[in-house]
Order: sequence, then structure tokens, then C-alpha cells
Amino acid sequence: MQVKVKFLPDKEVLIPQGATLKFAIQKAGINFELPCGGEGICGKCKLKIISPNPPPPTEAEKRLIPPSELEKGYRLACKCTVWSDTVVELSEVKSASVSSTPHIFPHISFTADFPERCPENRRYMAVDLGTTTISLCIMEGSHEKIVHTHNPQTAFGGDVISRISHAQSNLNELRKPVMELLKRTAKGKLCAASVSGNPVMQAIVKREDLSCLGKYPFSKGRIKGQKVEVDFCENGLLCLPEIGGFLGGDSASLLLASSTLCAQSFIAIDIGTNTEILLKTEKKILGTSTPAGPAFEGYGIKSGTTSREGAVYLVDESLQVHTIGGTPPEGLCGSGLISAIYALKKNNLIDETGRLKKEKVELYPGIYITQEDIRAFQVAKAAIYASCKTLMDKSGAKIERLFLAGNFGSSLKKEWLIELKILPEELESSEFTYLGNTSLWGAKWYLISSEAREKMEELAQLVDIIYLSHEPEFEEEFIKGMQI
Repeated sequence: MQVKVKFLPDKEVLIPQGATLKFAIQKAGINFELPCGGEGICGKCKLKIISPNPPPPTEAEKRLIPPSELEKGYRLACKCTVWSDTVVELSEVKSASVSSTPHIFPHISFTADFPERCPENRRYMAVDLGTTTISLCIMEGSHEKIVHTHNPQTAFGGDVISRISHAQSNLNELRKPVMELLKRTAKGKLCAASVSGNPVMQAIVKREDLSCLGKYPFSKGRIKGQKVEVDFCENGLLCLPEIGGFLGGDSASLLLASSTLCAQSFIAIDIGTNTEILLKTEKKILGTSTPAGPAFEGYGIKSGTTSREGAVYLVDESLQVHTIGGTPPEGLCGSGLISAIYALKKNNLIDETGRLKKEKVELYPGIYITQEDIRAFQVAKAAIYASCKTLMDKSGAKIERLFLAGNFGSSLKKEWLIELKILPEELESSEFTYLGNTSLWGAKWYLISSEAREKMEELAQLVDIIYLSHEPEFEEEFIKGMQI
């Protein structure tokens, strides 16, 4: 027997009786976040049942939803089952934003020879396929437009592990919404396009088996740039080279940008749920990745949210909150969490072990920092700290410069990174350079410049991948990195 689920204001879908609202959301194709993949862990898939009366809450819902909201009909999409026609109110993820003044940093350019043979009015598209956010640069003649939008795959989980797990049973279900998004954004036939992302994101586009990334040694190996045939692009979709392990086209782009800017020894880092780290000296290039966890994306945090309008991006030392867009606070995004913990340290509300001196600290009505939040932060940042220390010890080099990539990295202050032991204290004297979205930058130049292609392919082959599970000092450094 089937029942009807109506998502206000105007979407309806038929599902089997007893199925979850998560199933209904996915069948309806609604852009809605399910960060933990529907495991009932994060509590972020909260929605409101308008009619009929909601079923009794599950144990997970009692744990993750305040009693006052349970009484109003709020339930978790991943846990709430439907047994009769139901009307639901939920908030779709905010739509795409367009940059009127495109800006891709760093300001490094190569000879643009447009390798594909296209007419003068050629249109190209470069894509940074992030786990949470997708950024696209559409080029037409000398004009560029940059679009930022949510990755619809978050309906199947907020991290790469959940994507790998889902891909084992239905790879096309992950691939289809992304390819439809690219086609809609292209708005017509393209001459050529490129995509840069971590190995999981690129494997989904290429329809590759992801099982090797879910088990030791967690690598597909080194892969040169590959072309995928798509119906919205005359010359196909070009996937950037992959270094190996969890270092994909995004890491190859970061390495190209950093190497072009600096001939000295450097560390280049892209901090996120999966953090990529590259260290280059005159003699070698070392690379690794570490699963820092979802805290930096706002997941697993009691008052956490993704980086969007209303998110607290900064808590200053007087414990005042500042939000994206200046709108009322909805929760803490990654930089908001880090700045809040830094402010707590400055106000002596937290000790060096991470122990909070109160049960919780209210930053704004309904927005708190809890002890569990601080522990999640400590685990995430200790992984980055220990990974950097491991590469630095193996290289034996003094690091002259540190490059921070990604939009998230650009929002982090040096004093937060050093004083909270996100990065090793030895890097305090290094010159800090914020690079912005090098993944999108790399996708652009790999697409339109044969010079950039050759350099990126060459550098990707030179990286010595360090598997942290093989490094005995990693655990010791991880323990040190837990301190605040």
C-alpha cells in the first residue's frame, strides 16, 4: 500500500507505507541535508509534521530534538516512518549564489591556448566539486561568472565515507543529481568542461568502483587526467589528475598553485572534513590526507550549521557573535566554532585539556558551546596537527611558507591556528598565504591551458604519499595535538 507525502508548499510523492521521510525526500528530489547519511547521529535532518499527529518520537529523536520542539511536531527525516497521508514542512537548502565580480585567487596565469577546437564564441565551464559545496566558473569569451551552490549528494550523507557506502549499492543515484546540476548551470551546449575534486567525488563522475577507497590501503592509485563523455559538452568533461590516496584533483591544483608561487620549502593545506596536506622541499614532495571529521563543516556540533546565511562565522573575544549576511544567528559554522573556542580560552572558560568550566556556554539565545562540541573539535584539529608534524619530521626542513587553501581556510586567523594547536607551533614564524579556492582555479587552467596541464600532471607524479597509519610518531603527536 502506498501513501502520499506532501512537502509544503507544492511537492508531492507516493511512497510505500512504513517508509521513512528520508526515503520520501530522496524520491522527491528535494535538496535537503542528511549529513550523517540517515544514521540518526547528527540530528540535522529535522522537519515539522503538519498533519496527521506525528508518531511517538524514537529514542534518537528524544536525544537530538528538544522536548519543546517534539511537542510542536518536529521529527527526524531519517527516523520518522509514514503510515498514512502526511503533510510536512521543511527548509530546502538555499539556492545558488552568483558572484557578480568573479575572483579566483591566486593571481597566477598560464598561456591560455584553449586546446579544444571551438568557435570564437566558445563557452567553457570549470567545476570545483566539493563534498558539501559546488563552485562553477562559466567562461564565455573574456567574460567569467562564478556560481556557488549546494552539493545535492548531501541527501545521502555529509562526508565521503557515507558517499562511498552508498555508491556500493547505487552509484548512479549519487551521480545523477550532480550531472543534472551541471547541465542546468551550463544553460546550453558547452565546448569543454573540467571537474576538480577529491578522489571520491571524481570517481562518482567517472562511474568508477569506489570500494578500494573504503578499505586499506584507501587508494585508487595515481590517475592521469581523464575525459568523460556528457551530453551537455561537445568535447567531454575533463577530470583532473589524482595524486593517489585521498589526494585528488583538488590537491593537484593546490600543489600547482603553491609550487608556482614559492620556490622555497612550504606546506600547503586544505582544511576540511578530509584535510589534504602537501609539503615540498628542494628535494622531495610529501603528501597525505587525514579524516579530520565533520566538525569543521558544522556537523556533530550541538548548535552547528553549514556555512550559509545566518551562520555564526565569528565569535569575538568579548563573546559577541557575527553572522553571514548579518541575519539572526542560526548556528555555528566551522570558523564560528573555532573562534568561539579561541574566545573561551581567552576568557579562561576552558583549560588546556579542553575542559569547559561550565556545563555549557550560551553565545546567543539557543546557541551553545558544550563539552561534547569541544571534544569533537579537539579530535578534528589533533589529526591535522599530528599530520603536519609527521610530514615536517620526515622532511627535516624548515618551512618558509604556509599556504592555506579553500574558502574555509581563508576565514581562519593565524593566531587561532597556532594558539589552539590546529597547526604546529613551529609554523608560527612561517609566512602565511591564503590562496582561496585553488581547486576551482586549477580546474580552470587545466581546462584552457596545455602548459598548466603538463605542469600539473608532472607534479602529481612526483608526490611521495605518506600513509599515517604506518607512521609510529603520528599517535604520539595526535595526543599532543589534543591540547588547547
